[in-house]
Amino acid sequence: MKKTLITISGPTAVGKTKFSIELAKSLNCEIISCDSRQFYREMNIGTGVPSKKDLSSVKHHCIQHISILDRYTINDVLNRKAINLPVLVFLSIQVAHHSGDWISELQNVVDKYDQIIEAHRLTGSDADYLLKVVASSIEDYDNFQQKLIGELEFAKMSSSISLQEMKVSHVLPLSQCAVN
Repeated sequence: MKKTLITISGPTAVGKTKFSIELAKSLNCEIISCDSRQFYREMNIGTGVPSKKDLSSVKHHCIQHISILDRYTINDVLNRKAINLPVLVFLSIQVAHHSGDWISELQNVVDKYDQIIEAHRLTGSDADYLLKVVASSIEDYDNFQQKLIGELEFAKMSSSISLQEMKVSHVLPLSQCAVN
């Protein structure tokens, strides 16, 4: 089954909400709002939030669903398992030499592949670089790793598959910051 995403955009007060509701009704689908101000419960004035009648006529997402006081990040919205990327791998790479050309080559590889979601240069470890990679299956990851083997020169490559994410946070511990 092919799924289609229809986007509606335009300047303020041109009728996007009314049009989107009519379109959603005719297509029997839901609405995901991307309006940064309609997102928050407390922002009612000047944001063009749909009426209660409009909200009840078609299922809406991301309309006044959190408080401006709540901590909320993209990780609360995106769940890699829900979008069929359940495999999480930490790929350690050890290199024989650290030339500028090799580092540039690695950067090109990191930029080329969307499944590399993080890349780090390390010290104090057997590995020189650590890549965080997501995949839809072990087979998908293996195919990806075989591509990397063909594209990068390295001394050693090692994969560690995450069995369980015990904590994921992108919130910095501001209470630990030194203030001058």
